Amino acid sequence: MYTVNETNNVSMICRADSVPQATITWRKTGSSEILAYGEQFQIFYTSKHDDGTYICTARNYLGSDRRKVFLNVQSKFNNGHNAKFILYSRRPYFQS
Repeated sequence: MYTVNETNNVSMICRADSVPQATITWRKTGSSEILAYGEQFQIFYTSKHDDGTYICTARNYLGSDRRKVFLNVQSKFNNGHNAKFILYSRRPYFQS
């Protein structure tokens, strides 16, 4: 599992040992879109949208294998405070 603070960069690695050499692709679970090729997948300026499970797939003409890679993006408040969200009398407010 990879953990990164929101707005930071992350580099995820997926290595395959194969002969002949495999081609590695990356995609996010639930999508068929290939996001990257190669052992390393980088996301710059991460957001909560990037949080989730990624699949790296190694494939050559003899077959394929896949692994799940988990990314946890920690969100942060823009006001610089470690705030708690409280529900009081049905009116939400922030408490520092």
